[in-house]
Amino acid sequence: MAGSQESDHRDGIAPLATLFKDCLNSFERLCAATAESQQVGGELLCSTVHGCFSKFRMWGNDTGAPDGSLDYALRKSSHLQQTTKDLLGDLISTLCTMCENVEATHAPSLSNKESSLSSQPDGAGLVMSRRASSDSDTSLQQSADDVEEIVNCLIKLIPALQDPAPQDIYSKQASPDEAKDDIELVAKFFPKASSLLTNRLGFANWKRKQFVQKLNSRNHPDESSKQIPSGKKNNGNGQELSTSLDNSRSDYQTRFSSHRTDTGRSSTSSTSVVESIFSQPAFSAGHSVASFSDSDTMAAWNQDDTPKFHYEIPKPPVVLGSRSTFDCPYCGQTILFGVQITSEEDWAQHVFKDLEPYQCTFDGCVRADKMFGIREEWFQHELDYHRLLKVWFCQACAHEFDQREPFEIHLREKHKTDSSHLPVMVSLCQRYSEKTIPRQNCPFCGTSSMAPQQLKEHVADHMEQLALMTIQNEVGSDIYSASIEAVGIYKTELIKDFIKKQQDDYFMQPVKGPADDSTDDPAPFFADDSEDEAVDVIAERPIVKAGGVNRTVRPSLRRNPDSYTRKVSSYLQSQQTNSKVEKFLDTQSELGDQSNIPAPLDPPDHHLTDDTSQLQDLVAPLPPFRTKPPPRNEDFVGRAEDLTKIHSALSVPGNVCVLSGVGGIGKTETAIEYSYRYEGAYSHIFWVNAESAVSCMDSYSLIATHLIVAEDDMAYEQSRLTTLGREFLEQTETRWLIVFDNVNIWSDILEYLPTDPHRTHGSILITARKSNLNFLASLKCQSIELGALNLEEGRQLLLLSMQPNLDPRHLRSHPEYKLAGEIATLAERLPLALAHIAGYLQVSKCTLTDFVQLWNERRRHTKALAQPSIYPVRSTDRALETVWNIGLREVTIDARELLNILAFLDSETIQRNLLVGEHEEPLLDFLHSHQTFRYKRMITELSCRRLILVKDQDGQEILSIHRSLQQKILEDIDKDAQKREEVFAQAFSLVRKRFPLPSPIQVPEPEKWPVCKDNLPHVLRLQTVVTENLPSILPSVEVARLLSDGGINLWERGMTNEGLRLLRSAEAILDQLKSDESQLRANIHIIIALLIQDYGFSYIAESKDRIEKALQIRKDHLSHTRPYLYTRDHDILLHNAWSDYGCVLLQYNKHIEAEPIFRRCLVKYHEWGNETEIPYEYYKFNHHTAFCRLYHGDFAEAIKLAEEGLRMVTLATGQSSATSKTRFDLACIVLQSGDLTRALELHQQVLKSNLKQHGKFSFLTLQSYYAVGALHAYRGELADAERIMSKALSLESMRKGSWPEAAVARTEFHLSQILTQQGKDLDEAQQLASRARAVLAHILPLNPLDCGSVEAADELALFDHVQPVFDGRFTGRTLLKYVSKHAS
Repeated sequence: MAGSQESDHRDGIAPLATLFKDCLNSFERLCAATAESQQVGGELLCSTVHGCFSKFRMWGNDTGAPDGSLDYALRKSSHLQQTTKDLLGDLISTLCTMCENVEATHAPSLSNKESSLSSQPDGAGLVMSRRASSDSDTSLQQSADDVEEIVNCLIKLIPALQDPAPQDIYSKQASPDEAKDDIELVAKFFPKASSLLTNRLGFANWKRKQFVQKLNSRNHPDESSKQIPSGKKNNGNGQELSTSLDNSRSDYQTRFSSHRTDTGRSSTSSTSVVESIFSQPAFSAGHSVASFSDSDTMAAWNQDDTPKFHYEIPKPPVVLGSRSTFDCPYCGQTILFGVQITSEEDWAQHVFKDLEPYQCTFDGCVRADKMFGIREEWFQHELDYHRLLKVWFCQACAHEFDQREPFEIHLREKHKTDSSHLPVMVSLCQRYSEKTIPRQNCPFCGTSSMAPQQLKEHVADHMEQLALMTIQNEVGSDIYSASIEAVGIYKTELIKDFIKKQQDDYFMQPVKGPADDSTDDPAPFFADDSEDEAVDVIAERPIVKAGGVNRTVRPSLRRNPDSYTRKVSSYLQSQQTNSKVEKFLDTQSELGDQSNIPAPLDPPDHHLTDDTSQLQDLVAPLPPFRTKPPPRNEDFVGRAEDLTKIHSALSVPGNVCVLSGVGGIGKTETAIEYSYRYEGAYSHIFWVNAESAVSCMDSYSLIATHLIVAEDDMAYEQSRLTTLGREFLEQTETRWLIVFDNVNIWSDILEYLPTDPHRTHGSILITARKSNLNFLASLKCQSIELGALNLEEGRQLLLLSMQPNLDPRHLRSHPEYKLAGEIATLAERLPLALAHIAGYLQVSKCTLTDFVQLWNERRRHTKALAQPSIYPVRSTDRALETVWNIGLREVTIDARELLNILAFLDSETIQRNLLVGEHEEPLLDFLHSHQTFRYKRMITELSCRRLILVKDQDGQEILSIHRSLQQKILEDIDKDAQKREEVFAQAFSLVRKRFPLPSPIQVPEPEKWPVCKDNLPHVLRLQTVVTENLPSILPSVEVARLLSDGGINLWERGMTNEGLRLLRSAEAILDQLKSDESQLRANIHIIIALLIQDYGFSYIAESKDRIEKALQIRKDHLSHTRPYLYTRDHDILLHNAWSDYGCVLLQYNKHIEAEPIFRRCLVKYHEWGNETEIPYEYYKFNHHTAFCRLYHGDFAEAIKLAEEGLRMVTLATGQSSATSKTRFDLACIVLQSGDLTRALELHQQVLKSNLKQHGKFSFLTLQSYYAVGALHAYRGELADAERIMSKALSLESMRKGSWPEAAVARTEFHLSQILTQQGKDLDEAQQLASRARAVLAHILPLNPLDCGSVEAADELALFDHVQPVFDGRFTGRTLLKYVSKHAS
């Protein structure tokens, strides 16, 4: 009975929970009705309704709607709350209408349910009625479509509902001066705090006041002066400074039963654990809920006659222990006291969760505006991002080094590490220190030398006091008003007392020293996490012990999925909101701009009042963080309307804007100008050069290297850096803009986009020549095609480019104003053409009159020589052609030679050190480092003529040239065969010198990557020139070798597709030349074979063929080479080929042939060195031979070898991807031995490691998800197995192509078996099985393996058989008996 009353009361205080329950009832009724009325709507209708019902329940679980959590979460987001209410109301209405239609067509079977229909809650606001229509089928299907649309809208709102933007804290009636006063007060309370910190906390206090004022006016519209509840504060003379809500309980004080111990912690206290958002779950061991206020010290404050005071937590307006309700004055929610709040601790937690008093105290924090309601979450943020020390850790010696240099010396002297391997070892060993965090100072009062736990409580108390101050004296408080407006000496004494109290708070008793570190380590933080939760924990966090932070490892990218607020596009579109600070300025300052678009960052308006200007200085956002920012063009003019359109398109997060137009129209320059003019709208601006795959990858990876990982951390594969960058865009709360410049096709940038841009806080700007990039239909994309400048803008660009000091307001009085307009018209008002004309005029000193005459002469000459064409020529192309015909003719010989070379290189990143060097070739003498003056003269001329752009990037001089000009130069060069070959040879020689050679034994050398990365765009440019025959270049073996080297370097970084394209191009050149460069061919064969293995089992045959060819080349080389010329490198390459061939044999289950090969390789390994010297080679032997023993059924020996292989690969590579793969294979072998428990533990470890190293969409991570799910299924834990496999399939659906179809089919089939065993979702199970069998039927004929020995009834074994041997073939339990028997 009590439970029923509580439920009924919940309905009254949580409207969204009530509506959710009504929807559930309506769904259940409709499902029952459609099940009994099969003739109405058919199976399709039933399927749609049940699918929507499942999605709706999932929505409720994800948002917390059933228990009232959603109502609480939306307490500061009234618009989002109303939007959700409207959707739920529409859903109830539609469901009820469908019930009426179904019942009307099938009345007999539903007659018993009519009474229950009439008992629907009043919240539905509907009365069921019978009706019948001849077109009931059409009506029902339309209603079902409406239900599906509403449910989909609710699902899209999930990210915003999980962490909604607190928009209600901004009051349109508030004056900006209020924030200024709050900031000033915080600064006076804490004079030692930094200005950024005081601004941040003062602004936060102002926001709290606005929200509480709004609640007070809403709850008491006729009592605006009514004081909100407060505790007592004493000024030292016994005078009470504030009144309570209820005078009858004036003697109440907020005290807690726990007491503080010597270490600053509290003993165990009785707390209630209420499964509701209104009461925070009990703190973990060692964290006192009483830390909100210390009872002992509080008593001292209340009884002390000295002039001290301390703000107490306001008491609840009802008696503790009573079962009654009240409206919380701090969140506006109706609280059920005695159920949701059962103790003083519960009330204290609720108050602080409402106030959100905690903010990051570090000035440079990128999440400085984030407000935390839970102390532990705030301090965890500071640990993860600011307080942990990064060190270099020697695993062999278990010793940490604070600096890099001593660690390098240690590796060289003690461990004899080869200098060539030193950089990668140093990067692999970098981590967060396991030592206790050193004592630190308080950023508020300056109190020094505090232990981490002590510092946390001390700093948290400061922020809690500031937050309590706002509610203690809000709405009519004399004290707060006096402290701001004028109280003279009393105010000064008040502040001094407050500061002294804060400084003395935690030092009233002697400090006992650091916490004891001898306590045994607790279980890792993920010990109780499910694998489903592991997807969001992509890196380990500090482990908190009883004595404080004891040891730390790499901090996580995010602590949990609720740490980041995301917005749904439909909600944001309705709001048209700006960033928080911008919205504050727009609504508070009343400066006259009534639009929703933030004003550009032009010079400040001097007509503003001083107070307003000062306030803007205090709250204006800092300049955004940028990656690879192109310099702003000071000569940029016009495009105001286009820039406004761009910002309007991007003002809603998640939107995409494509800026298109002909070459030279100014797409890139417009994007650059937008990124600077509207930079105030964004916290991060990322610039990505998308012209080539490598430059796109390189510039995109800067998101990760600048914000997440160390910039010189070469241990990260490129795919992982991409994943980290993408996850940052998906998870960050800050507003970001990413610009993809010079995109050719949509697929070039698809992998770099967030999974669902609409759920992020970002906007995407793309520049491309074509507006139709075939982008995804789900994206909201607006295309803006740039046209020519208007005539006035063309005049302005030309005149200001010629004379930068001209006043734009006086251009009409310029003597050449009319001529400038005439020239702009001749140039088709094309920005590139006008810029080149201005450069020509500046260098040649030609008058505008003379230039018009020259233009007409060149145009007539061009027409006379023009060849007839079947294709129409654009007027803009003719204009550029004329400009270049005039300008290029007068370029000096040296400068023109350099310009020709630049046409063969990547247009955006031409480094000075690529061009200038110790050249020995006569053709490059003009670029010799001894002739730097000659080089400077060339660069000066070309830049003055506006033919190139010179910029500084990371202290390096970088040249860029427009792609249209490159194309023009190549067309001119193509007319002279000798010149064409000469210039290509010059460009090739420059790139070949700078691009490093790969390891002669094909060992990854990550320390070479920085140089490779800088020059790979030029390698790709040369590949394009050669393969597309513009101009017609005869390739050579050396060109093939350069492309092969580039492909190998990309393979080392995990860039499979790009590396494969370069290697196949190199192979095609060798075929074209019919070259017998056998060793180069063997290298290409080996790397391509390794690359295509990741593409699935259908490439096994090609991989085997290539490795056999490479092996034959190596053997022939051995037999035809004199012994004294046959080096150890040759021997290593030969036996590496043998080892690779043995692995291919294992793919074919031919372990009997493979094992002798591995043992012959072991003999060679012993000749080359011991396990310490070449651990990777010994790893290969142990790992591969373990599988041979597995096929024989010798499980004990197989496990022993696999464990030794794991030890060797860890010694060789650390905790790398290879280590995770080896542990995965060990788990598979353990599974075959029958030890399910250990196999599950190993696979769980691999899953967590893969999430950290590769991200959740990686092939390896998805394989680990399946393996863990399969182990749960084999253990009979079907619910866990279902959840994990469903998770894997869900992730794959977000990134199609990330998992081979054979692996997806196996997971679907296994999941169908699990569902069938549970007797649930049988229709879904049947669909999964049918889809999986169709895939298997398609791929089995392509399978080069013999599946004849596998019983047809054992379908799961067939799915296992088509998986790679080292990546999942033995995650099942039955395949081994078939393949080992067949192989024998």
